[in-house]
Amino acid sequence: MKVMIKEDGETIELEGSPSEIMDFMTLRKQKEKFTAPLKKSNKGKVSQKDIYQYILAQPDYKHSINDMSNYFLGKVFKSDGDEKKDYVRFYVAVARVQRKIAKNKGGKWESEWMSDADGKYKIFWFVRNK
Repeated sequence: MKVMIKEDGETIELEGSPSEIMDFMTLRKQKEKFTAPLKKSNKGKVSQKDIYQYILAQPDYKHSINDMSNYFLGKVFKSDGDEKKDYVRFYVAVARVQRKIAKNKGGKWESEWMSDADGKYKIFWFVRNK
C-alpha cells in the first residue's frame, strides 16, 4: 500500500501495510509530544504512562536511563552515592515499562554498555519476535 500525506505544507510518501503506516503515524504524533520539556508541575515525578509514551516515540524504542532522566527530570542520576535511591526507583519504573512493551509488542530488549565523559551507561533497544 502506498499513501501520500500532506501535513503542515510537507508531503510524505509512505509505503507499507496499513498497520505499519498507522504505527508510523502514531509514533510521529507521539514524538511531537516529546519536543517540549515536561511542565514544572510534575515536581520530579514521572508516571509509567509518560515513560511508556517516551519509549514508543523513539526509533526502535532506543533509549537510556540517562537520556530519560535528563529529559523528564533535568538531570542524570548517579547509580552510587546520594542519588542511588532515586536512580534505582527510576530504573525500576523503566524496567516495568520495558516488560509491558515486550509483552504488548511481542519482542525482547537488547542492551549495550556505552561510556562518555560522565561514565558508563546502558542503551536499550527493542527487537520484535520473528
